[in-house]
Amino acid sequence: MMDSMKWDPLVHRTLEVLRKQFAVRRGDTLLAAVSGGADSICMLHLLHTLSSHLEISLRCVHVHHGIRGEAADRDAAFVRGFCKERGIPFVLKEVDAPAYRAAHPHVSLEEAARQLRYRALAEVAASADAPGADDVAPSLSVATSPRVFICTAHNADDNAETVLLNLFRGGGIRTFAGIPAVRNIASSASSVNVDVAAFPDDIPPTAPSRSACLSSVGDEPPAQPLILRPLLSVTRAEIEAYNRKHNLSFVTDETNTDTAFARNAIRHELLPLAKEKINAQSVLHLTENAEELRLLVRYLDTQAKEGLARCKLPPAPAAGECAPPASAAGAHEAPFPAAETNPAASPAAETDHAASALSVRALRQEDPFLQGEILRLFLSDTPCGAKDITRTHISDVLALVHSDNGKASLSLPGGLLVTRTHDTLRLQLP
Repeated sequence: MMDSMKWDPLVHRTLEVLRKQFAVRRGDTLLAAVSGGADSICMLHLLHTLSSHLEISLRCVHVHHGIRGEAADRDAAFVRGFCKERGIPFVLKEVDAPAYRAAHPHVSLEEAARQLRYRALAEVAASADAPGADDVAPSLSVATSPRVFICTAHNADDNAETVLLNLFRGGGIRTFAGIPAVRNIASSASSVNVDVAAFPDDIPPTAPSRSACLSSVGDEPPAQPLILRPLLSVTRAEIEAYNRKHNLSFVTDETNTDTAFARNAIRHELLPLAKEKINAQSVLHLTENAEELRLLVRYLDTQAKEGLARCKLPPAPAAGECAPPASAAGAHEAPFPAAETNPAASPAAETDHAASALSVRALRQEDPFLQGEILRLFLSDTPCGAKDITRTHISDVLALVHSDNGKASLSLPGGLLVTRTHDTLRLQLP
C-alpha cells in the first residue's frame, strides 16, 4: 500500500469525499462504472489507490452498448487490460441499445443506452455471485452486511453543462440544480422528463446530512443500490492533469467531439467562451449555484408536503357513515358548495387512492408558487408517478383550480384524469 503521505492531492480529496460525504466504510463494495474515457479511468485509478487503505472491495464494470462497432470493442478490451495490469476484478455487461430503441421509438439512442447502462449496473450490484466478487479483499471480516455502491465519473464540468442544458431547455428549478452527488439508481434507470426531473431520492448535499443518510442504511444493504459521484467537485482540467501526472492512458469516444449534439456544443464552444470572456471560474460558479438550488428545492419539497397535508381531503365515508366535519381552512372565504362525499361519484373512490382529492378552497389559500409545488407532489403520489407531467400540465391544473367554472375535468399523461367538482379537486387513476 502506498504511503498516504505521498498521495496526490486529488487522492486525499477523494478520500475525504468517500469518508465524510458518502460514509463509505470498511467492507463496502464499490462498483466503478468505467467507459475507458479520461474521467472514468481517473476515477478507477483513484479508487484503486484508496481501496486497501479503506479496506473496501473494488470492481470495475464496463457496459458495451452494442453501438459504435469496432470502436466499442476496442474500449472494452482497453478497460479489461487496464484492470488486468492492476489486479482489479473486471465485469463486462453487454446490452443492445439499438434493439431497445427500436422497441421504444420515443426513446433516443443515447437515452436507450443510458437506461440500459444503469439497469446493467443495478444487475451487477444485485448479483451476489458476480464475477470477481470472491477475489476482492478475501481477508476482510466485517460484522455488518456488505453494502454495494455504484460509482460514476461525473465531474464539475458535466454538472455545469447539465445546468446550462436544462436552463436553455426550460426544465424548471429542479433541473437547474444539476447532478446529485448521491442518487438511488431506480431514478437513473428510468426515463425522466426534463421538466419534472425531481430528486426526492437523492441524498441532501451537505456533508453531515449525506453521511447521516448513508449511515442510516445501517447494517443492511439499501433496498436500491446508491450511485455515488466522487468526482463531482473535480474539474475536467484537474482530471486531465492527474492523468498526465500518473501517465494514465484512456480511450476517446469520437462522438464526444461532435458539436451537432447540444451537450457537446456547450462543452466545446459555450463554456470555453464563458471562461475566456466572462469568468475563468464559470464552472465553479455554476456548480455552486446548483448546490444552493438543490438545498432550496429540498426546502420547497418540505413546504409542499406540509401544504399537501393541509389541502388534502379525508377519504369519502363509507355508506351509512357520517361525513367528517368540514375543514376550517378558508372558513372566512365565500363558501363553496359542499365537497364531494359520495363514493360512487368517482371511480377513484373505489381504489386505494380514495384520498386523492384536494380542497380547492384550501389550495387557493396557499402561496401562489407553492400551489404549483403542491399540485406536482399531488400528481406524483400515484403508482404512475409524474414522469410525463410537465410545467405546462401543472399550469393547466392551476387554471382549473382558479376557474369560475365549478365543474370541469382535465386529461393528463399516463391516463390520469383530474376533475373539479366545486370545492373538490380529485385525481382519478386509469
